Amino acid sequence: MYKRVRFFSTEESFIRESALILKTIARDSLRKRRTFNLALSGGSTPRYLYSWLGTSNFIPRRYWRKTNLWWADERFVPYSSPLSNYGNFLTSFVRKQLFRENNLHPVPTDLTSPAEAAIIYEKIILDAIKDEDGLPVFDLILLGIGSDGHTASLFPEKTIKSKSKIVLPVSKPNVEPKVSRVSLSLNIINNARSILFLSLYQGKEVIIDRMIGHLLGNDPAPNFPAGAVEAREKLILHILKNG
Repeated sequence: MYKRVRFFSTEESFIRESALILKTIARDSLRKRRTFNLALSGGSTPRYLYSWLGTSNFIPRRYWRKTNLWWADERFVPYSSPLSNYGNFLTSFVRKQLFRENNLHPVPTDLTSPAEAAIIYEKIILDAIKDEDGLPVFDLILLGIGSDGHTASLFPEKTIKSKSKIVLPVSKPNVEPKVSRVSLSLNIINNARSILFLSLYQGKEVIIDRMIGHLLGNDPAPNFPAGAVEAREKLILHILKNG
């Protein structure tokens, strides 16, 4: 597996280099498979990239027209809520790039419970994405890193891996906003071809240093969810030092 860690001193370089990774993987996926399955996660830092992509033509429109957008995690709130990842992406990214409606796959938060939403979303993924080694394969998943080591909506105090599930309901965590969620499980995240972490360094120094020590050195895997993430082909960390 290819591994790389890069630190950036400016938001502009952080965004442009992250967009270049996305563009390269999208191009390769479209050449090889004629489609690009991209999963987005919430968090403040990845939104820098989404907002920039929404107003930029850096990635050709023809790429977006063949991209299937998925969500690595979602808060169990209506899409109209300011807490909704999907709702935020609609205004900052999706509508500005004119994605096809059939290519948008938000978590169905209009159901009765996170458990029901997880079951339905898992079925949608299984029906739409080709599997390898018994699990669907996303071409790229964008992830953030929490100050407690969480990623997507997989928290240290929660069960983060299940052999029988690819989508999990998550009860209210101990961090804000304290709402129930739905998340891809660790085993489906680790089956992605590529993972790109996007994170600030400030306030997460210990967490990120432990991840780097494992990825690029001989340190054992950290015992928090972000530290347990792997990928089939590429695992890349982009860290903004001066956010």
